[in-house]
Amino acid sequence: IANPAYTTAKWALISAWFVFLIALFGHVFRATGAAGWVEPALTATAIVCIVVGTTIPGDLQHDLKSDLMKEIRDYSEIVSLPLTDAVNNVAGRETADEFDFAITKWAHFGLFGLLTFLLLRQAVHPKPQIILINVLMLACGTEIVQLFIESRGPTLSDVVIDMAGSASGLLLWFVVRRWPGGGVANE
Repeated sequence: IANPAYTTAKWALISAWFVFLIALFGHVFRATGAAGWVEPALTATAIVCIVVGTTIPGDLQHDLKSDLMKEIRDYSEIVSLPLTDAVNNVAGRETADEFDFAITKWAHFGLFGLLTFLLLRQAVHPKPQIILINVLMLACGTEIVQLFIESRGPTLSDVVIDMAGSASGLLLWFVVRRWPGGGVANE
């Protein structure tokens, strides 16, 4: 039986984290420079994916990754493509466990990159330094919450990967803004 103080602290922290997320990103859904609903919907999807990915217990996360690997292998056999070897050898990885690790890190990188890009695109007067600070707080918050998730734990490397993804989203935003018509939402 769990310690009542631990259980109370756990749910208080997780509740505070959700309030933090709403305070941090709620503005995205009120007044944005984005035309239409697509970018806010993608932003919400990225945030939900980050939250869900953070709060999945470690055993369930491992099972989901194993199922994904099985589906990739089954598909590669159906279409007669050598995907299994290619998947297992991504970036020199030889085993499914190493690929599981790689897919998790790519998810961190990609989701935080997408989130940063979309937040910058939607801002009426984008301030990259503020967006990066907000995303850094989210990255740190996701790791702190994992203290209370079964079979999970915080890692500094995940925060570094999250921020590398965020930096790539920032770079993409700068590039897209320079293209003719690319900065329409921000002008």
